Amino acid sequence: MSTVRCKVRLSQVVKQEYSYWDHHTGTSSKSIVNNAKFGFVTAGDGDGKSEENKRFWEATPSGTFEVSTSKEMPWSIGEEFYVDIVPVVNRQ
Repeated sequence: MSTVRCKVRLSQVVKQEYSYWDHHTGTSSKSIVNNAKFGFVTAGDGDGKSEENKRFWEATPSGTFEVSTSKEMPWSIGEEFYVDIVPVVNRQ
């Protein structure tokens, strides 16, 4: 199996506050989580003339994925990124 490079675009960032029980202090705490949603590019993404996006659309998977972090998201809506899908080699 080989590595597949995909191209994605950040489509949404949602800040979510949640409460949890801190077992170390014995108190309730609150935290903010940033949830980012990415979608794989399509042939008509951007200005509709991106030859690179057309090639990625034809050659790679489609769909969406989400990541979450307690850190601020350093990205902006609409930014594009490459994501590599690399098989894990079982080294026992």
